[in-house]
Amino acid sequence: MSTPRRDVWRPGEHNGTFRGNNLAFVTATSALRKYWTNKKLSGSVTETGRILSERLRQVAQGSRDFSLSVRGRGMMLGLDCGMGKLAEKIVRKAFQDGLVVERCGAEGQVIKVLPPLTIDRQTLQRGLDILDKSVHASAYRSCRPPSLGIPGWRS
Repeated sequence: MSTPRRDVWRPGEHNGTFRGNNLAFVTATSALRKYWTNKKLSGSVTETGRILSERLRQVAQGSRDFSLSVRGRGMMLGLDCGMGKLAEKIVRKAFQDGLVVERCGAEGQVIKVLPPLTIDRQTLQRGLDILDKSVHASAYRSCRPPSLGIPGWRS
């Protein structure tokens, strides 16, 4: 960038549909030609997408403090938090616990969940567990009443 003042990214600006990496395109084409020779990968992707969607819906329904919803199809899903600040808290907590997820949406309110097509079940479950815990920890912190500052009082 020309100046540090301009080197600031808003949610979703540094990645997206039209910002491809030519080396990644060539690599992906080669990988698809190798893995798509039979129905094993496509069957696995379908099953992984089902598991991912079901688990994200459980996470969304389990958060009674906020209205969360699942968006997307297959293995390209997002957890719509309704508010960018809540999504930001969840993403930060997930990162602290070892999971990298990004935000998108007009207000940065959607957490993108885009695992690799070849992810194994154990790694997928571990990532979803981290996301689930991050949602609940962040939602609790957002809803908790502020400390009253009274000695001996726990809020």
